[in-house]
Amino acid sequence: GTGLAPFRGFLQERAALMQQGELLGPALLFFGCRNRQEDYIYQEELEEYQASGVLTQLRVAFSREGTQKVYVQHLLKEEGKQVWEMMTKGSRGHIYVCGDAKLMARDVNKALLEIIHTYGKVSVEVAENMATSWAENGRYSRDVW
Repeated sequence: GTGLAPFRGFLQERAALMQQGELLGPALLFFGCRNRQEDYIYQEELEEYQASGVLTQLRVAFSREGTQKVYVQHLLKEEGKQVWEMMTKGSRGHIYVCGDAKLMARDVNKALLEIIHTYGKVSVEVAENMATSWAENGRYSRDVW
């Protein structure tokens, strides 16, 4: 829940803009928690944002449900082509990573570098430079602790 707080602010702003008649670009949210019943405290709110079009796509990873652990970086890689296109077509995409710095942020960064490498057809070094450039230009932000 805590990691989601900054993104909720973005969604609230998008909802207000939509009510004012603004056309919105796509917004994807990759949200991860351990257990749907205990940790998915904003489920209704997020699903309402998706139903209204404020949120284009909602992907949720529950790491303690099922036989295999699923984390946000797994879902991010599944949507790699879409993420790549959002970041490169018109150069208007932004990535916000909020939450655990120790594991999640590190693994999400690795997944992002794989996406850049794979879909951009660039070397690992160039992928790292692109991610750094996005960060320097405010397009890849990390609010992690």
